[in-house]
Amino acid sequence: MSRRRQTGRIVAGIVLGSLLYLLVSPVPIAPIAWDAPADAGLVHPFERNNRLASAQLAALTGVFETRDALWLSSLFGHRVGKLDQ
Repeated sequence: MSRRRQTGRIVAGIVLGSLLYLLVSPVPIAPIAWDAPADAGLVHPFERNNRLASAQLAALTGVFETRDALWLSSLFGHRVGKLDQ
């Protein structure tokens, strides 16, 4: 028998033995049912608000000059930087 096959059988035996141990061995846990609390809805801090309604987007055109920052243009849908040619 080759060394590779022997090693594979040893590893498989350890894995199967560990799995068998975990499946058969008793655990000191007594499972109980959990009753979920009633849904309270969207309450503080998850309630609706208009705090961002007055926010304005910043113009980013011309801010970034390096090629590494040009990928931002795909996020904002317009040209963000200049490509040196």
